[in-house]
Amino acid sequence: MGRVIEAEDVDLGRRVALKLLNPNKASALKGGGLRHEASLVAAIRHASVVTVYSYGVHEGAPFIAMELVEGTSLQSVIDDHAKHHARVPLARAWTIIERVGEGLQAAHEAGVVHRDIKPSNIMIESRSGRPVLIDFGVAVRSREGGTDVAGTPIFMAPEDFFGVEETIGPTSDHYAFAATAYELFAGRSAFDELPLPQLVQAKARGSYSPLANIDATLAPLDPVFSKALSGLLVQRYSSISAFVAALKEGLHAIEQARVTLERTQRTSIPHADTLQILAIDDDDAFRKLAMRAAQIAFYGKKVATRGAPSGDDALANTSRAPDLLLLDYDLPGLDGIETLTRLRARPNGDKMRVIVVSGRAGERERWRFDVLGVQDFLNKPVEFGQLVGVLGEFAKAQGWISDAPLSFDTSEG
Repeated sequence: MGRVIEAEDVDLGRRVALKLLNPNKASALKGGGLRHEASLVAAIRHASVVTVYSYGVHEGAPFIAMELVEGTSLQSVIDDHAKHHARVPLARAWTIIERVGEGLQAAHEAGVVHRDIKPSNIMIESRSGRPVLIDFGVAVRSREGGTDVAGTPIFMAPEDFFGVEETIGPTSDHYAFAATAYELFAGRSAFDELPLPQLVQAKARGSYSPLANIDATLAPLDPVFSKALSGLLVQRYSSISAFVAALKEGLHAIEQARVTLERTQRTSIPHADTLQILAIDDDDAFRKLAMRAAQIAFYGKKVATRGAPSGDDALANTSRAPDLLLLDYDLPGLDGIETLTRLRARPNGDKMRVIVVSGRAGERERWRFDVLGVQDFLNKPVEFGQLVGVLGEFAKAQGWISDAPLSFDTSEG
């Protein structure tokens, strides 16, 4: 039907994603094509829903200019973990579902039904880890209804296969979102690979593979998915918010009140004008070295540097994610992945920038940081001057300082 390319808005000086429709395909689309899609998405205001900037026609080809979300799809994240015989960390999976759920709820409140919710239509933004719902190509307004079948079979509600007008509404998204959440928690689909007729029958019966069969610790979530994936529409949750709230209760049981603990931490929110830097490393000497290097690298900027010897200690004394995190991978107790997962879930977590400084974060470990939006790594051992230079260049790239400090050599003392 068309393509999506990266482009530059020359008037505003920003990179955008252009969704272009082939002119000879325009007549094949129902409901107004790209203009319709653009008007739907423009009605939604949420950080976890892609932003549309404008709609137009160029040389007979309709296009949408929208936010460029650089990153990877949630499907790729799930597949990468499965390839390494792992699952997305539970706390990170919850954060993604919570934020995408909020975005989808905002869409429904704006009268928009996505109709193709699935992991490949959720992007995880690089560096920030922000989840973003994309591709509203088959979306409709709730009041429009319609009888055309749309969606991806493995995620569709059983009634949606028959194009019943009364069922084409937010409930279509409710089921697909639950199937997406299941796959994120389980690392696999809720349904076995079945031919389409058998798949529809299994969905109509409410049959799916319980999470407890995959991991016994996830059993508290099974009653939630049993309701959300029921074959009968009237037995499911009435809204995305209700489903997310039920998931939260199940996760609370699994995490043994960890969420409550994280919401009642001791440290107050820091002053907005002060850049917060946190170094987590069990090596006391290196931790102090990193804090000192940060102070020099950010010279002229008001900063507050803190250190923690472990992830548990950092979480116990931090209610809000720092602006910059210097993180060791190999930590006692919670490792760097689990520590970062929980910090991403804190206020400011999506904005936090991260540099992993470790002697063990090789290629086998680095792929696990992708879902957490980390792309900056520094291998130990690191000399003081090198660390100052790296931090200075990083600070300059983020726009925190105007000029990086001069680098200096400490190799000869």
